[in-house]
Amino acid sequence: MPLYTKVYSLLFKLGFYSQEDYFRKVILNTQSISYSECNKIWENPDIKVHTNIQDEAIQKMADHIKKVMDLQKNDAVLDVGAGDGLVDEKLKNDVKSYYGFDFSNQKIGEARKRNPECEYWQQSFLEPISLSEQVNKIFSFSVMQYCTPDDIKTFLKHQIETISSSKGGMIVHFDVPDQDRAYNYYSSFDRDIVDKYKKELKVIFSDGSYWHDMDKVKEICKEYNCDVEIMPSACKYRSDIIIHV
Repeated sequence: MPLYTKVYSLLFKLGFYSQEDYFRKVILNTQSISYSECNKIWENPDIKVHTNIQDEAIQKMADHIKKVMDLQKNDAVLDVGAGDGLVDEKLKNDVKSYYGFDFSNQKIGEARKRNPECEYWQQSFLEPISLSEQVNKIFSFSVMQYCTPDDIKTFLKHQIETISSSKGGMIVHFDVPDQDRAYNYYSSFDRDIVDKYKKELKVIFSDGSYWHDMDKVKEICKEYNCDVEIMPSACKYRSDIIIHV
């Protein structure tokens, strides 16, 4: 925790700042790290994609993905930010072909070992996507949060173009921190304060994670003539974004 944050936290506890003052001075000014710094963290083999999660929870996650995406045997699927491939292991046999990429070479190496029949490679989610075959379904889970709000259009553009080239399909980003539901995360603050400043919220965690504005997502999808649904996630302060291309 930065020194100024510790000072403001202490002054808040001592009653020198109101909830609103603290929210403006600390929450709205939380700093994040760069993509390159984030990448260094995920290259560490000791940092796990799913920490202390039982197989039952991974299966539940996979079942949710399968249901929302209506995965079928003739589907070709791309996992954006595939990480170590643990979720892919539960889904790969339900579809025709399975692809995945991540910006961490270390994590993609784990995915290759776990799922040798899938095709994995290393790249940033802001780079154009090149595939050996067309895919009709793309998803990510708790990955879009690592894209800065300024880069969301690029993030979605490459995926929409990829699906468009296969004559349509769907894109789903699961578990995205949703500004409109931020009051559930900052529950120790009065809701009217959180709602007042929600559009100014940027960083949720200092590990490179961001809040996202669903109105902006809708505008981008409209620009590309895509239909979009915003659905509540299992996590009370996050949403699932379902895009039909």
